[in-house]
Amino acid sequence: MAIVLDANLLIVLVSGDPRREQVLAQMTEWLQQNTPLHAPHLLPYEVANALTRAIAAGQFSRADLVVHYYCVQLR
Repeated sequence: MAIVLDANLLIVLVSGDPRREQVLAQMTEWLQQNTPLHAPHLLPYEVANALTRAIAAGQFSRADLVVHYYCVQLR
């Protein structure tokens, strides 16, 4: 089985969302089991859009945007 990552999972990891530990545990399990992880080509744009919405909602500052964006980039 392969997993296609969604931008929302990555945003949960960096945004202080209360579901962070659950998502981190699941992603760690996938990595430990060598489960193939795939990311859509649009993922960086989806992440940037979600972070922009979070800034507009006041969840964190613009200064944090660069840090959060680079934390979730997959190459």
